[in-house]
Amino acid sequence: MFRATIGICFSNLSGQIGSMKNSDQTSADNLPENLNPPMKSPHPPLELFVNELGAEKIIAQLLIRKIGQQGQSYELIHKSDANKTKNELKELKLEDAQFYLSFTDTSVFRPIKGAPDMRSGWRLVVQNHQDLELALQAVYPGFISDNYAVKKIDPIPVTSYTAFAERQTGMYRNAKLLTEERAQQAVEACCGATHCLKRRYWSVPGLDADTTGEEKSEIPCLEPCAVMLEWGRKVVRMDQVATQAVESGASPLNWTLTPDEAKSLLAAVELARSSPDDDGRFGDVAAPLNPRRLEWVAISLRKLIEAGEIKTASQESH
Repeated sequence: MFRATIGICFSNLSGQIGSMKNSDQTSADNLPENLNPPMKSPHPPLELFVNELGAEKIIAQLLIRKIGQQGQSYELIHKSDANKTKNELKELKLEDAQFYLSFTDTSVFRPIKGAPDMRSGWRLVVQNHQDLELALQAVYPGFISDNYAVKKIDPIPVTSYTAFAERQTGMYRNAKLLTEERAQQAVEACCGATHCLKRRYWSVPGLDADTTGEEKSEIPCLEPCAVMLEWGRKVVRMDQVATQAVESGASPLNWTLTPDEAKSLLAAVELARSSPDDDGRFGDVAAPLNPRRLEWVAISLRKLIEAGEIKTASQESH
């Protein structure tokens, strides 16, 4: 709610200022009195971020550098391009940034902007703090306001998976049916650093929020995203199908594996996880090669083996 309020206000303000800039009357004296302060200094969330910047700053996969002599000009690039010259990078315009960065290097759509798959090889230069905020909104939507919420609002406006799922209606209403154990497993499969670099502040029973560390960035995640809800809904549906099958008289699947076979099966799943499907499917949790589904299978296999529910040949002989 906090992020939406700031986003709407700034969007409306930017639109009014932009239309005035494009008119013949461009002097500050012609602006309404209530619009003059934002032109002179940034609003609190942006001001907080600017004060934290320094000469350069890395946010997840983004590198921001201060350039020029005025103190308000910045260069934004992928952190992997830190040693490249500007002539080696594609010059990106602010108005094109959101669309351009919505796709990976292989032109696959990115449903989660916090995923570690941001395309490289580009350079975006902004000349003032307001455009810096718009650029960050294109790269990591909501970061400025969420950063402010985490550091300046007490208590932090965060929710839990349970509370958030309880409020869902329509297509996501089944997400609330996850048991505590399954909700924990679903979050582990969906929200790890392999899939999202945001630091998860929300929690589920049995699984605390993310701690600070090198794997996660400083981008806050204050509530479950649409992909997490879709994944939660899918896990509920998979469990329902399995339960219905057993209730209809089907026998549960029994595994008989040697220890080496179990290890090979896990290795095959891990290999598939490390080599993403060329067709993407990052947001399509129904696709068999969806990375979250592969991770779910790996987690499930580990838990079954640890619990002794996948019996090895040596166990069956006793």
